[in-house]
Amino acid sequence: MKLETTAILSDPEVPSGITLHMAGITHPNPRYRMKRWNRTAYYIFEYVLSGSGVLETEDTAYYPQGGDAYVVAQGMPCEYYSARHDPWEKIWINVNGELIDTLCMHYQINGVMYFPQCNLEKEFRRAINAVFAGGPEAYLELTLAMHAIIAKLYDCNMRRKLANVCSDEARLLKEYLDGNWARKFSQKKLCSLIHKSPAQMQRIFKKDFGISPGQYVQQKRLKMAIQYLENTNFTLRRIAEHLGFSNEYYFANWFKEQTGAAPKSYLNQPDKRI
Repeated sequence: MKLETTAILSDPEVPSGITLHMAGITHPNPRYRMKRWNRTAYYIFEYVLSGSGVLETEDTAYYPQGGDAYVVAQGMPCEYYSARHDPWEKIWINVNGELIDTLCMHYQINGVMYFPQCNLEKEFRRAINAVFAGGPEAYLELTLAMHAIIAKLYDCNMRRKLANVCSDEARLLKEYLDGNWARKFSQKKLCSLIHKSPAQMQRIFKKDFGISPGQYVQQKRLKMAIQYLENTNFTLRRIAEHLGFSNEYYFANWFKEQTGAAPKSYLNQPDKRI
């Protein structure tokens, strides 16, 4: 039996805003292991059909099993591998493009995110079947399926957040970050607020908000950056100052890493910028 069944698509005749790098189904393999470096130029969407395994990031680990999904944004390093006694079977789709960037930004899908028991087999099957079938309508079907996947991941995340009662410690951390997101990020300060170790602090925040404190700050900065760019006549230097960056060049590089586009492409009235 093949360890993976994979497929790609020819470039669409009409640009769809999505580029498929590859998609496939990973069959149970106790030695399955993948390592992604920060140069990865596409999003990874994976849905676990059965089995179990580990998804490791720079600061935490998740344990996806049947019925779970996870997303790795482009440029995010991580490693994931099957449990030897119960290896994964999963559907995966590697994509990027302007439409994927926009959808992920709108639905707050960024960094490395884990979605327990989101039950998206139908949507992932629709996407992988479109790729396997190929043909002139493949990219249209894939586009519709990816939109459904991303929207339902967001819905799953929001429902999980509403179902969880935020702990006093997590709330204290969030309140501090909400008031200090433009300052230099200090993990030491966060730990001192709740008298916990870095690992404990990270777990407490992620349990209630689904992302790390650092990712939360990045989201806040990115949201404010886009608001400044689209709704004010501020120069890039002034926006960088408001967001806590040392200069506009560092800000521009950071913004492009987050969105895949230069800040100037978001400017409201570029002719008025000085």
